Amino acid sequence: MFSSLNNFRPVGGKLFAECKSAKEANSLGVTVFRSARVDKISAEDLTDIKNNLGIKAVIDFRDYKSEYKRHDGEKLLDKIGVEVMDVSKTVKNKEAIWLKNHDPLNTNEVRHCMIDLLGKIFVINLFLTDILSVWKRLVGIFLSIFYILFKMPWIVYFIKHEVEVHNLLKMYIALVDCSGPQINQVLKQMSSPGNLPCIICCHVGKDRTGVVSALLLSIMGHNVQTIMNDYHTTEAGLPPTHAEFQIYSEHVRYAPRNVMYELFAYIKNKYGSVPGYLESIGFTEPEQAKLKQLLTVKE
Repeated sequence: MFSSLNNFRPVGGKLFAECKSAKEANSLGVTVFRSARVDKISAEDLTDIKNNLGIKAVIDFRDYKSEYKRHDGEKLLDKIGVEVMDVSKTVKNKEAIWLKNHDPLNTNEVRHCMIDLLGKIFVINLFLTDILSVWKRLVGIFLSIFYILFKMPWIVYFIKHEVEVHNLLKMYIALVDCSGPQINQVLKQMSSPGNLPCIICCHVGKDRTGVVSALLLSIMGHNVQTIMNDYHTTEAGLPPTHAEFQIYSEHVRYAPRNVMYELFAYIKNKYGSVPGYLESIGFTEPEQAKLKQLLTVKE
């Protein structure tokens, strides 16, 4: 099923590639699906996700210019249009603001909404933590000057590389601590009318998608064991030898259960609980309760 989508499955469910039906794959009955990048989706699969899964939106955690547009070839969703959130203005104004020419579309087609989890807000917040060493923060400040003067995005690439490459747990802690405003907006978009069922994705559907999927499963009330297993399923959905993984260091290509276990231990230690973390980023208790209801298919 859905052969043009890598690592595609319901959050907490089975890989579609290993199932004969959508019902078999969606064992938890959720309204959110997870995938590697959707750039190469076929016309047939696009029709199927609309008609058979009821997909209304794709929420993409990549950067539009440096990640999405760098991939060559025709992108079927481009024909519909891409909505790109201006995260900085959204956080400042406390309402969703979209980049010029990338506003939400009035369409019955599947909308492609991009909310960059590793942008300027992430970088600024990262400088305020001890995740990076002192000298790397100094190098980052130097590169920031070039970014401000010449609009060269070296700083973002540098920081992404330093956090992504060296330690999976460190990367996920950075996402939790430094991308809170973006995660808050992702959850708010899911809660908005007409956006579920949806697909969430990043490049390979493991790291950014994995952290958000873990938070969603926790909101639904599932235990850490279920969350760890869902994360680990990526190793079957997109094996470490897959071409999509070759831009990463070898150890980043795996999805070991213990990393997710340690991440949730970190969240409990720092924030008290996942609900406590979500409250801290602006996603309130009533919003969590509302989203919990929306995340499960109504029988």
